Amino acid sequence: MSALRDIKDNPENPGFSPVMAVKPTSASSLVSSALRRECFVTVGATASFRILFDSVLTSAFVDILADLGYTHLKIQCGPDLWYARYKARILEESKESAWRGIKLALFDFNKLGLGAEMRECKGKDGKSREGVVVCHAGKLSSLRVYKTIACVIHCARK
Repeated sequence: MSALRDIKDNPENPGFSPVMAVKPTSASSLVSSALRRECFVTVGATASFRILFDSVLTSAFVDILADLGYTHLKIQCGPDLWYARYKARILEESKESAWRGIKLALFDFNKLGLGAEMRECKGKDGKSREGVVVCHAGKLSSLRVYKTIACVIHCARK
């Protein structure tokens, strides 16, 4: 997770994304920073991807989300819902983490698809700020994310 913090803290870093590191600079942007901002993580419905949970259910990741103004972290866990709940409980009980106001939602599978969750990451004037979708690099997930026009981070399984 230190690599993510380095990118966020160093605008000269070639991996720096100005969209991901917006800081309020005026009264109007201070108001917008209070709007909903969601990070949606999807691992797919059938395959295990515990290493992704090990990365996103950490105090370092939560701190970065909070620093960037995120208010919600929603994770589609597939067959590892029990594991994600376990990791979230460890994080909650640790002295390091206070979730910093971020609301966590975990679920295994949505038979209606993930379009609604992905659209929550698209900014809506006066209602929410643009968020991010972190997903496995499957073809269907990729196409669905691109249709929502949300910021996306693809994570390949081994």
